[in-house]
Amino acid sequence: AFRRAIDSAIATAGISPALIATDLHPDYASGQIGQVLAHQHGARLVRVQHHHAHLASCLAEHRRPAGAEAVGIIMDGTGYGADGTVWGGEILVGGYGTARRVGHLPALPLPGGNAAALDPWRNAVAHLRAAFGPGWAAQLNGITGLDWVQSPQVATVEAMIDKGINSPLGSSTGRLFDAVAAVLGFAGRQDFEGEAAIGLEGMAIAHMNETEPYRCDLVQTDGPMVPDWTQVWHGIVADLRRGLPASQIAARFHLSLAACCATIAHRAAADAGLGQVALS
Repeated sequence: AFRRAIDSAIATAGISPALIATDLHPDYASGQIGQVLAHQHGARLVRVQHHHAHLASCLAEHRRPAGAEAVGIIMDGTGYGADGTVWGGEILVGGYGTARRVGHLPALPLPGGNAAALDPWRNAVAHLRAAFGPGWAAQLNGITGLDWVQSPQVATVEAMIDKGINSPLGSSTGRLFDAVAAVLGFAGRQDFEGEAAIGLEGMAIAHMNETEPYRCDLVQTDGPMVPDWTQVWHGIVADLRRGLPASQIAARFHLSLAACCATIAHRAAADAGLGQVALS
């Protein structure tokens, strides 16, 4: 149906495309169809990195001229990264033609691959293990509403992470939201990607102007800037243990994410001599 729709559009418009753009992912059906069409029409094939497309589309939406550049804060579920890993929480600098990655959320395992987008607790296991080590579950003892921690499936997911089985690394913002949602009451299977995050946002809204973010320093590396999300997780668990309402913890999490992205974007803008930020 996708191919027929493209053929119909080409025939209706009476054109022969000179350039065809597809996603960078080598295994997407759309990319393979694009390759066939490019050969068929003698067109140039351009593969575009997913989050660069987010940045460019935001610039286009706001009618920025050719040659315009900005710092891009790109918050997303998943997209094939330029380094072959899964991206999704990116700070880019660039414009329509090129973009470079100057910061990102920590890259953590996505246990089960696509299944991680449906089961928030899978992401919580990955994030809590990264923050507290193998004894992470003991940190949650006595906290109500976390029955999933005792599930036999958790041991299976931990084994997948340890052995690198179907657990690709990803800097996904969406899966971070899922992980936080899982410890705040949204651990059950989602009917659609983003369902838990919507619930998390709904809880947070009432407290956004009356609470403070968790501390979140940047990890000093030679490459892109990465926030130390361990600090945030330690803060979340400490607040759970002292009985702070989940809605207030949700607000602190949102503010923490905003603050760390703003810090990276500010530094990137200063380094690049740019005064504009695109949020997508």
